[in-house]
Amino acid sequence: MSNSTSGTSTPSSAIESLSEETRRFAPPKEFADNAVARPGIYEEAERDYTEFWASWARKLEWMKPFTSVLEWKEPFATWFADGELNVSVNCLDRHVRAGKGDKVAYYFEGERGDRRAITYQELLDDVCRFANGLRSLGIKNVFVIDPTRDGAEFENLIQSCLAKPELSLVIARRNCLLAAGAIRALEISEQARCDGEQAD
Repeated sequence: MSNSTSGTSTPSSAIESLSEETRRFAPPKEFADNAVARPGIYEEAERDYTEFWASWARKLEWMKPFTSVLEWKEPFATWFADGELNVSVNCLDRHVRAGKGDKVAYYFEGERGDRRAITYQELLDDVCRFANGLRSLGIKNVFVIDPTRDGAEFENLIQSCLAKPELSLVIARRNCLLAAGAIRALEISEQARCDGEQAD
């Protein structure tokens, strides 16, 4: 559509005039003071992006520290390939150790309208109980799959399970609680603080 000779905006031009937002809204000072990202963070990343991400990765707790930051073979990129960490320790344990056990980790809202505010300590306790339950069942292998992938991944998964004589557990990647419990049970069974917990 084109504008009329009278200068009246057409619906198309009116929509285009709203497609660009130039206003800026400053965050509250208290929010800005507690922000992790600071002024200059984009420039820092631009100067040396591998060291930028390595510096953030070092803030995590590594079972085996990485020595390789990025392996780039187009079109594939592999980050921290030789490092090993535990998702449960980094998502839960370290926050509880830092005195944040009573802080809400996330808010659960069920399809039936049920709601629950789950703290870091509560979530850690659930993960520990689940981990001990897996160990008590003799689970030896865990396969974490992405349910959005095509059938080839599932076929490979089945072949992997058949090749293992021990008990195996298959977990969809979206189920974070199961994945965290399984990883804890199999990777840090001796060191985990949940060893004293009883499996339900």
